[in-house]
Amino acid sequence: MVLRLLAHYYDRNEALIVSALLDSAGVTNFFEHHAQVTIQPFSEIALGGYRIMVCHEELFLALNVIEDARRNRSFEGERLVQRAHIIPSLILLFLFGLVLPFRTSRWVEPVDPREEAVRKLQSER
Repeated sequence: MVLRLLAHYYDRNEALIVSALLDSAGVTNFFEHHAQVTIQPFSEIALGGYRIMVCHEELFLALNVIEDARRNRSFEGERLVQRAHIIPSLILLFLFGLVLPFRTSRWVEPVDPREEAVRKLQSER
């Protein structure tokens, strides 16, 4: 069994979503560096991020599953938006010598492009 690199992520949430998507499609995948980054949470970039590995025999199936999910996005429910801020991170670095990524997360209601187009047409009338 030969493992191939399918995807490489620096965002843990995105890597977990892709791994769950592959699991639900029946594709065996391995989530590399997950345990190590869980122990050392601020070293995800130093360790090379998160890698999703699949068997060579299932590589094309896994690529098709990811491509299909990107093409047919779901507009149900809220989505998590994360934003990295460099200024607070630099302030923490210079004042306290701490190297910490400063991120904010918030849930937003997704906007379906089809519904937005209908609203525009109705407002123009």
